[in-house]
Amino acid sequence: MKKILLSLLLLVGAVSVHATKLFPSGFGDLAGNAQWDSENSILTWTGSWSNSVGVQGLSGDLSAYTSLNFTAEDVEWDETDKYGYRVLVYANGDLQNAASIITLGGYGARSLTWEELGLNADQVKNINRICFAGWGNKGKVKITNVYLYKPFELEFDDTGKAYIYPSDFTANGDVTVDETTGLITITGSGTIKIEFDSPVDFSSVTSISTGAARNLNESCNIIRSDGTKVNDTGWWNSAYNITGLNTGWDDLGSIASITYNYEQPGEVTIEKITITANLITATNGHETNLTAALFHGWSGPGADATIEQENVYGACVLNEASGLPYGDGNVYFKNYADLSKYDKLIVTVASGAPRFCFNRLTDGGQDSPDEASSNMMDINANNGAITWAKERYQTIEGNVYTIDLAKMVADRGFAHLHCIKGANYGNPVVTSMILYKNEAEFDYNIQGSGLVKPSVVDALADENANLYNATGVTGAVKLEAANPNAVILANRADVTGTNVIVDGTCADFAIVDNKPYKYAESFTAASAKQTVTMSAAGFSTTVVPFDAAVPSGLKAYNLVAISGNNITGEEVTSVKAGHPVLLEGAAGTYTFEASDVSVAGSADAVQNGLLTASYAGTEATNGGYVLQSQDGKVAFFTFEGTRTMKPFRAYIPANVNSAAKSLNIVLDESTGITAHNDSNATAIIRYNAAGQKLAGVQKGLNIVKMSNGEVKKVFVK
Repeated sequence: MKKILLSLLLLVGAVSVHATKLFPSGFGDLAGNAQWDSENSILTWTGSWSNSVGVQGLSGDLSAYTSLNFTAEDVEWDETDKYGYRVLVYANGDLQNAASIITLGGYGARSLTWEELGLNADQVKNINRICFAGWGNKGKVKITNVYLYKPFELEFDDTGKAYIYPSDFTANGDVTVDETTGLITITGSGTIKIEFDSPVDFSSVTSISTGAARNLNESCNIIRSDGTKVNDTGWWNSAYNITGLNTGWDDLGSIASITYNYEQPGEVTIEKITITANLITATNGHETNLTAALFHGWSGPGADATIEQENVYGACVLNEASGLPYGDGNVYFKNYADLSKYDKLIVTVASGAPRFCFNRLTDGGQDSPDEASSNMMDINANNGAITWAKERYQTIEGNVYTIDLAKMVADRGFAHLHCIKGANYGNPVVTSMILYKNEAEFDYNIQGSGLVKPSVVDALADENANLYNATGVTGAVKLEAANPNAVILANRADVTGTNVIVDGTCADFAIVDNKPYKYAESFTAASAKQTVTMSAAGFSTTVVPFDAAVPSGLKAYNLVAISGNNITGEEVTSVKAGHPVLLEGAAGTYTFEASDVSVAGSADAVQNGLLTASYAGTEATNGGYVLQSQDGKVAFFTFEGTRTMKPFRAYIPANVNSAAKSLNIVLDESTGITAHNDSNATAIIRYNAAGQKLAGVQKGLNIVKMSNGEVKKVFVK
């Protein structure tokens, strides 16, 4: 159904998703003996098949479209040649193929898919020219209604708007539609219908507006994919502006068609139908949107306790519904937004100039609610007053106005914004109002409900992001971050995904030990998992932020003492939250798991016995020991200078009072003590305390001579 039509103003290589219809005046680029009558839309030719006229604008990557549509009429050719005309497509600089149309079937509306035109996917992405060419000695054909076809879908922009154009209307009864102007003429009664190729998801749509003044007796029906009507009888008084508020719909769901029914003669022009939806968007963690919710009743001296939240929508504050700041020339002191914790207010305008009204200091205190507006710090006042405030706090670059809130707080102790309005009592067209904070607690802020916009997708794809603020999300959505250790804070249980924390509880917490984990608060997890990776060396270190059993195939040890150049480890069958341990096991990936467990916050440093670790990674200082494999020997080796420790990896700090260059690992296991000072060393002789040779490991003291010449005393339980 969806006729995505090409604009006459298209540049080569560019295609407009929602463009106007390409009429015959968009033809040009004649070749051979072709002639083009633009007034009557007629191509005539004499001579060889190469006589052609190109369709201007049809070039570039056209893979989003499925077919080339046009109407062919009044086809004439020299029947002795038995040829008519062709559609020629050039891709990658060459003529790729041609669809020959030489029969009566060539008359009327035609639709040629890329496959029918002989094009593969790569060629469709690199189309250079599409033209109509004469085929034979001579002939003519009238070519009209040339457009590209694309299956319909609502493509919402960043403001939550999508559009349906008159070219998508089907008229029935005594109704005609001018697809160029949108003029609808009714001579009796009938309908215009938008019928989708396949059902379209309208679940996030909040309003449908034709943008035309009501001047005809007509109604509108919206039909779901199951054939039911969103409305039983059709809307009459609201047919030109249908919203969820005035219809009571909760969820439009999947929609098959929209029909406007006209019952009397007349005319109306609909340039486009605007579909508005709720959006979920993301901003940089340094930024947050200025919304009416930040405005509240005055809290300074003489506060009026009866002021309610609804008052923020009075004159001189942000009208959140329209997205525009406005005012009636007065300042209402009891309404203000406390912007003191932010560093900048950045306002972008499309037209007009904004005027920023902050309260001033009088006698060392805040203004009283009854102070006259002359005591306002009015930046960009139309009367030119208080120019020092404009010069001190405001900078302008093009259409972007920046207010230095940090400087204002330094000067005055606070930054209370009462309103943004037009500098000359007009209403500036504002496109964004951003509050900026130098020190960001979150990497990204996610807010809104409904459709997930690309800004959210991009934010979640940032593998370096660790913390997302989704408390501004007001609808159901699943959020999954590319960084497996990222945490997402939300206020609603229907905001789901891995590591989403709602009111101190996480349904599914899962992290890995090789990426930083930076959420400082503790919380409860219904399911908690942490994967660790063991190398071929057979040893590693880790720290887990929750209590968990040691996975099968691994052994874990608390490192408890140093004696000479040996370090002793005691085996544990479970690990405690925030207790770094040494791990022993074959190469592979293992998972610590727990249910209904408390997860500790990511402290800068956590300790257990001799080991120190950090969830986010840290710098080990000069003289400490790190676990390494050197020349086939796995041990803790000392180092000079500083050593960067990966997240979750542990080290032994320099204050362990040991002068050894390396510390051999001696592990107290459930079946004995194993000396791990050389991966190639083996026990060759064992003796008991009396010096008698042993046939194998026995309980009690074992004196073990290793193949590398070392002698160990080990105690077997």
